[in-house]
Amino acid sequence: MSYCTLEDILLINSEKDIKNITQDDKTQDEINEERVAAAIEYADAIIDDKLKLRYEVPLTTVSKQLQLYAIDIVKYLLYKARYDNEVPKQIHNSYADAMKYLDDCRNGNEIIEGVNKTTGFNFDDAVKVNKTRRNRIYTERLLRKI
Repeated sequence: MSYCTLEDILLINSEKDIKNITQDDKTQDEINEERVAAAIEYADAIIDDKLKLRYEVPLTTVSKQLQLYAIDIVKYLLYKARYDNEVPKQIHNSYADAMKYLDDCRNGNEIIEGVNKTTGFNFDDAVKVNKTRRNRIYTERLLRKI
């Protein structure tokens, strides 16, 4: 199940914009659906990869918020592919917001309602430390000597 479809993308974006970023041949007056489908597939993989530690992926239900972020990721991927990594600032910022939201979901700062949590690693039971490599008492060198 995809987190967004071409129809979802066209609900909030103009068809002309999507044509411009997907069609190489300017004589063609249609959206390159194959390119959009590939971008959707990559966006789904990105979302699944970000959420797999906390949720069972692929998600069975998709909230409108997650759908909007999936569309932002798809647009970013399409722009990046079309314009050789020169993505407009607004598109890049939307993509960064989507990545932050997914990171927050993974880390437990945001909750996706109606979705099963994974039975794997539980972040709530994790031990948190405030030490860095420099201020630890037992350094790697000292532990190797023991």
